[in-house]
Amino acid sequence: MEEIRFVGVDVGKQELHVAYKHTTKGGKLKVKHRQFANNADAIMKLVAWVNKSFAPGEVAQFIMEATGSYHELAATTLAEQGYRVSVVNPARTKSFGESIGVRTKTDAKDALVLAEYGEALHPPVWEAPPKEYQVLMDYLRAIGSRKKEKIRIQNRIESMKVRVDFPAEIVAEEERILQELEESIKRLEKAIEDHVDNYSGLKDEVKLVETIKGLGLKTSLLFVALMSGGSRFNSAREAASYVGLSVTERQSGTSVHGRSRLSKRGDGEVRKALYWPAVTAIRFNVDVKALYERLRAKGKPKMVAIGAAMRKLVHIAFGVLKHRTPYVPQISMD
Repeated sequence: MEEIRFVGVDVGKQELHVAYKHTTKGGKLKVKHRQFANNADAIMKLVAWVNKSFAPGEVAQFIMEATGSYHELAATTLAEQGYRVSVVNPARTKSFGESIGVRTKTDAKDALVLAEYGEALHPPVWEAPPKEYQVLMDYLRAIGSRKKEKIRIQNRIESMKVRVDFPAEIVAEEERILQELEESIKRLEKAIEDHVDNYSGLKDEVKLVETIKGLGLKTSLLFVALMSGGSRFNSAREAASYVGLSVTERQSGTSVHGRSRLSKRGDGEVRKALYWPAVTAIRFNVDVKALYERLRAKGKPKMVAIGAAMRKLVHIAFGVLKHRTPYVPQISMD
């Protein structure tokens, strides 16, 4: 019979911090931890290092948090090699750490907390989303990074042009790079269009999400990729939590009452991408508008109400994709 040993992997942009509990031949429980680069070759070295102390019949289950795009390489590489992987919500692991009295926060400690989370809760094994959704998200992330760089270059050009004696050659080079970025964005947008056309399911799902008032093509593509067409999450609440749009409260007994706020633990890039669609939906989507106005009437700050509008959009998109039905406003438009 297989015995599962849980291995925590704290994922960073450049590094992976790994920890697991190991019982020595003398019966003592020790913690092993080590750091690896976040690349494919280093991930295989990670596996070899972990397997050194495994006895016959023991299998590893790697526990890592959903950290935007940073965890994807490790999760996919390990899964493709046949290893068990669980990708868990950062908000839940944070709550777990607090529940067991963890006060010190280091990468090594975070990795151990993930291993202990696995031991205590046995999270389900993660499955990589179908390739068409992975590729769609890859395109969207690539476009997003180019648009961020485009804004930085535009700001640099503006600051350069303020100085009348600034070398024109440098300005010209920056403008050339800007033009190349714009052309690259157009090529990637065309690649997305071709990709969606190649999958009838994708095309139908995008059209479904586009029925949500206030959403355009770009946000509809994002929701389809994020939710793998509705199959990735078990509930709308889980989807909102993944993006970091779940609400946390600070309260202790009767003495401490803090403001409710968004957890912001999750895919920050997706969360940022939903800000302006939410602002648009506040104007044109009756359900989102009603929620926003109700919260503002209760005295909630503007940003809190916008955060709630973002979460509402996630819930609506989840429902549309999960049930395969066009959006129907819950509030009468009369």
